[in-house]
Amino acid sequence: MSNRASYNITTRNDIVIIKIMGSFDRLLSQRCFKELKKTLEGLPANRPFVLLVNALRYTGATPEAFEQATLFNQWLKGTSCIAKAYVVVQKIQLQIVKNHAPEMPDILHNDFDNQEQALTWLEELLLHYK
Repeated sequence: MSNRASYNITTRNDIVIIKIMGSFDRLLSQRCFKELKKTLEGLPANRPFVLLVNALRYTGATPEAFEQATLFNQWLKGTSCIAKAYVVVQKIQLQIVKNHAPEMPDILHNDFDNQEQALTWLEELLLHYK
């Protein structure tokens, strides 16, 4: 995998934004999900939150990286996450991810081609849960 792959995690109130760039292998995925879990565990307990996955510069993942994503999605089901928004250029890439690391049915998810639309959707959802 490319050594130029990276991720960045930020929070904006109850919105956690993860920006993924490049191709992910098992080790980078493990580090990413470990940091993401730590960030989510630092949010106020039992308060609804949402995830925004900015994958505009994501290029792929190994099968082992998809296994890590599946484990994370299973863990996420036990949290107060109410929705996930994906920002992608190519819908086929998102479909590949979802085929290899299925979403949990209890968490809403949607995809967008820009971050502003995704944030608007997530903010509206949060308003209904407060």
